[in-house]
This record gives sequence, C-alpha cells and structure tokens, in this order.
Amino acid sequence: MPIKRSSLALIFIAVAIAAVACSDREPAAPGSNPLAGLTAATRGDTAPAPPDSTPRGAGYFVGTLYGYEPGRDTLETAVKIEGARVTAFVRAEASGEVVAGRQVAAVLTDAQGFFRLPTLPAGEYVVTFVPPSTSPYRGGWTTAQAWQQSGDSPWFIMLSRK
Repeated sequence: MPIKRSSLALIFIAVAIAAVACSDREPAAPGSNPLAGLTAATRGDTAPAPPDSTPRGAGYFVGTLYGYEPGRDTLETAVKIEGARVTAFVRAEASGEVVAGRQVAAVLTDAQGFFRLPTLPAGEYVVTFVPPSTSPYRGGWTTAQAWQQSGDSPWFIMLSRK
C-alpha cells in the first residue's frame, strides 16, 4: 500500500518538531564549559569507596533525579524530574578547580526521574544534571568515581528551584 503525500508530510512535520523540541538537550559546544550556570548538586548515596586509592574495574552510575520543594523533602513525596539530561565527563582540573573534560556518556531521565549511565572505565568523572528548559529547577553537577561496585548504591540527586 503506497504512502499518501499527506501522510508523508505529517511524518516529516512530526520529525521536524521532535528535532526542535530536543535541540535544548544537545551536548555543550566544544570549548564551552559544561558546568557554566550549574550548581553543585545535593547527592545522597551510600556508595562504598574503592578498597584503596586505586579504582578497580569499570563501573556505572544509577539513580533518581528530584526537584526540591518545601514540605516535599522526603524521597517519597519529592518531585521526580523527567526528561533531564544526565551527562558524564572525564574529571579534569584547571587552576586547581574541577572542570568537565571529554564527554563520555549521556542519558535522559525517565518519567520517574530514573537514570542509568552505561558502564564507564574506572576513573573519576563529573556528572551533570540539566533539566528541560521549561523546568522550574536549576541544573547541577557532582563528581564521582566509577569502579567495580559504584553502581551498587543508587544516587538520589536533589536540584534546587531556579
């Protein structure tokens, strides 16, 4: 059965709208600072530290992204942020300050604010959390070490209001 021109036009329009809607979720431009405009995020987890100062084996990061609202400050009642971009960068330093190096992974949070970054080589990372532009919450970042058991304890990330 051939596709009608009107159906083809609707498909083209839907793809164009989707591309525009996702355009604010693109990675930072090369040379720009992915941490610009973000604040240090409140991160809670019970992840154990590696057995010594040397990371052992690859690992991943998993958790849920929440928005802080007064009176809704327990994990059961907190707002879960959908559609936020969670991005991992190799941790670097410049002039003694933490900076985001090369981007190595990115995912979007689901309807329950859940994310799981893919397995990363052992090492230190900067992880950013950027909610959709229409969100009332401010983006944030944290540092973390990927190692063999880093995904055993899910994070809960709390973002403040704009």
